Amino acid sequence: MRHGCDRVITVVADVGQPASEIASATERAETLTDVHCTLDLKNEFVDDLIVLSIKANGCYGGYVLGTALARPLIAKKIVEIAESENAVVTWLGGSVRQYSLKAKWIGKCFN
Repeated sequence: MRHGCDRVITVVADVGQPASEIASATERAETLTDVHCTLDLKNEFVDDLIVLSIKANGCYGGYVLGTALARPLIAKKIVEIAESENAVVTWLGGSVRQYSLKAKWIGKCFN
């Protein structure tokens, strides 16, 4: 499960999922990793993104754009952790291409 890496860093981001899902993901991640971070991003997600989206009537097909808004926030936090750990950003969860591209772009924006 190391995918050719010297160190593995895992991140679980809680943006409001059920506690059981966060606990399960954290438990699995801790068995695979050298460094693990579980981030509580609920307040930041709601205050900085969801509220603004609702005010702007941001929706798609009648649904608030929760998942779409969460992805850049999660990518930003992963880049911050990667930088603090002197790591190369690699994403092996969700859509690898989608998150890797966002993480690389966000990393460049913050450097």
